[in-house]
Amino acid sequence: LTGGWGSRQARRIRVVSASETAESTPVQIAQSETWELDFCSRPMLDERGKKVWELLVCDSNRSFEYSQYFPNNKINSSELRTALSAVIAQYGTPRKVRFFRAQMQTIITRALDELEIDYAASRRCAALLDLLQERLEQVYSQHPRFQADLRPAPALGGGIVEPIPAYLRGQKWAFVLLDLEGLQDEISAVSRKDCRGEVFDITKLGLPDDVKIPGVAVFSERAGPIAAWTSGVEVSSIQADTSRAGLIMEMGVSKRFLYATWPRGSAAADEEAQQWQEAKAEAGGVHFLAIQEDPEDPSCTGFWLLRDWKDPLV
Repeated sequence: LTGGWGSRQARRIRVVSASETAESTPVQIAQSETWELDFCSRPMLDERGKKVWELLVCDSNRSFEYSQYFPNNKINSSELRTALSAVIAQYGTPRKVRFFRAQMQTIITRALDELEIDYAASRRCAALLDLLQERLEQVYSQHPRFQADLRPAPALGGGIVEPIPAYLRGQKWAFVLLDLEGLQDEISAVSRKDCRGEVFDITKLGLPDDVKIPGVAVFSERAGPIAAWTSGVEVSSIQADTSRAGLIMEMGVSKRFLYATWPRGSAAADEEAQQWQEAKAEAGGVHFLAIQEDPEDPSCTGFWLLRDWKDPLV
């Protein structure tokens, strides 16, 4: 996707509306079929002076949260499978489980394989990251043997930037903005399965009513196949990188792809990209990817709500 800027009469991010006539209704999101899981040591010591481990599970909308502590001599796939069986008995079987710590992949995937549950190593764990931060502030730090300097190994490593596969490439693209009403319309459409994609509950993020959510709109006559392929790659965020004059799409745990480009050395294009990044920061890192057949058609074939990744402090 090179040079697909759509209408650029003004040097600013273009605003698009998800619906010009329909009234937005409050989004009611029930328990998600996708769970987010972390199984790792915490900055606490037990009575023996050994690290305390924790299984932490929530769904993508945080309609439920589950925590269970483990001694360090019980860290194996069998113990994890038993604990997850108890979670499933209480909350049902998820369609998919996501986790972000690559160093725990063997234990986690073995337990999930034995439970016959689909899984993905993915940075699409925003609900879990929020929960971890809350527990650090409200639970772990209050423990009598809290150790502030005990931190697990880094969860991620930034991979090299590779060319985007041809099957994910559209014909044109544009930086766009949605207000919260328009964003909720798209969230509702995905929740109703009117289009492909994935969203999360934004009501707990404390975003101001007048915030504008930045996104990237991709246009193609092949919008359907592109949306179908995008559904399977665990896209987590998009970065506008002026040093590369392009958009970097982050997928999975550490994959990064050059998703689209603009003319290198164009001050106007770099400024627009910088404005888009600033708008994303104002929205708490929340942004989106919209796949459409035609720039003049407001309906989306695919819509993914995204959020910038921050390495957890625990």
